Amino acid sequence: MCIVFFSYMPLLYLVNTRQGKLAIYASMVAVALVLAFIDKCLQSENISFNRHSVTALALYIVFALYAFGEYVLAPGQNTSTVGSETIRTIVVVNTVAAILAFACLRQKRVVLVTLAGLATTYVLLFGYSVFHGTIRFDAATFQSIFPDLDVTGGYYQNINEYFGMFIISVLCLTEPRGYLRTVARAACAGVLVGMFVIGGRAPVVAIVVVLACRYLAVRRTTPFTMGTLAKNIVVGSLVVLALVVAFNRDGVTNVLDDMLTMRRFKVIAETGDESTRLFLFSKAVELWMSDASTFAFRGGISSFPASISEYSRGMYPHNIVLELLSEYGLCGFILFSLPFVYVGVVRYKVLGSIVGTSGDERAVFFLVVYFTTLYLFTGGVVTSWYLIYFGFLLLPNAVTVESLRDAET
Repeated sequence: MCIVFFSYMPLLYLVNTRQGKLAIYASMVAVALVLAFIDKCLQSENISFNRHSVTALALYIVFALYAFGEYVLAPGQNTSTVGSETIRTIVVVNTVAAILAFACLRQKRVVLVTLAGLATTYVLLFGYSVFHGTIRFDAATFQSIFPDLDVTGGYYQNINEYFGMFIISVLCLTEPRGYLRTVARAACAGVLVGMFVIGGRAPVVAIVVVLACRYLAVRRTTPFTMGTLAKNIVVGSLVVLALVVAFNRDGVTNVLDDMLTMRRFKVIAETGDESTRLFLFSKAVELWMSDASTFAFRGGISSFPASISEYSRGMYPHNIVLELLSEYGLCGFILFSLPFVYVGVVRYKVLGSIVGTSGDERAVFFLVVYFTTLYLFTGGVVTSWYLIYFGFLLLPNAVTVESLRDAET
């Protein structure tokens, strides 16, 4: 709940919508959770902190100190609001997210159930909006499932992000459960259709990547059968048929052409990218390659908006790799990546597979793939606590490490 506090829009129905108030509430929740976890660690001999957790956190702190040094050495950028928010995320928020990940290492299924519950709220609101006609399959503009909230900005991305989390968590939670799995797949197919209706492209790309990875992972451990193929074809066909009948279209092609997200994908190929992603990507590469110092060490936190003379909140590279390279240099990118590389190595050594051997472990891996792909098209360092939390959640828990060590002994 702490990790998704600022993105879970239904909370706006319960708390003051002013960001200042939200920041206070989020800080209180984070402090309470961290103190509770530390207290639990002090009272228990078998804690979630082990040498792998400490090493991963230490590697991240090296990057945080590097970024903080950049921020201090560039006093001209300290007046930037985005710069101050970014350094706050790097030094404080991401560190707290890492500690919260360690607290959840033994409760990964609880994390999945919680995510599924939170995302189900979005799915129910989407169904309610479709039923009442506030969501249209042929809309010309972005659509919201929050009719009573005055929301602006990338709310359509937010909705699709939670739809994606619903698909991942529900598919993994219902993996071995027979007919329930079939129902879950049908529900996820309907939610995927919803993603094409809302308008956010990045989550659609991310969930397609996850589904491809999941298919490859399943095919490695589960033999192919014609029965499974037939069942998937039947479920998919029924969903498409229901879609065509419900909206009185002439065929599947017309349904797809009417969907906003699909039209936005087609625009890229036909008339160019109205969201200026390609422009932002090219400018980030241009900044990174501008001189040897920037290439190797730093362009400076929030130097990207200055390089294109655009200071509005949406003017950032929209690709976390390019943002790290252009503003922190190759050295900063390597330091940011090291904790994740270390976690991957530990995971492979302990579990024998980076993907994971249990349903819960695979779900966490797919969530990391999902958010990593998302951050290649939207989001940046200022909101990178999702990557930190789910990336560090990939660590095997202490019980798994100890049990495997005993087995080897």
